[in-house]
Amino acid sequence: MKLIKFDLPLDGSKIKSLDELREHFSAEILGHCRSGLLLRWLRSRGLTEQAAALDGLDTSQDDPLFRALCKVFEVEIDELILSAMFDTTQAAPAGASAKQVEATYGQMIAEIDAALEKVIRDRAPK
Repeated sequence: MKLIKFDLPLDGSKIKSLDELREHFSAEILGHCRSGLLLRWLRSRGLTEQAAALDGLDTSQDDPLFRALCKVFEVEIDELILSAMFDTTQAAPAGASAKQVEATYGQMIAEIDAALEKVIRDRAPK
């Protein structure tokens, strides 16, 4: 049976290659990994090494899965950004009001933005 190539929707783009995947790599990839779409995309592109690497990954927790995917696709990401993305200690408690959830979410976004700005400043030519 012949596999039909298809583009992987990621970060608002239609991904056709590993380079594009690395360029648009985001937390959105977690959903594609869990649904099996990422595996089907890899197989349709003949990327058997990466497809095999996905076999057996524990998909139950975001942080370890994202780190594993970074390794599989050779994507470098700053530890500070990862911490901000997956810090569950700041999650709003169960039964929190919409205002509490919004405040927590806003704080997390601010911390991610600050971490990204720090990475950009640290990597800027001096």
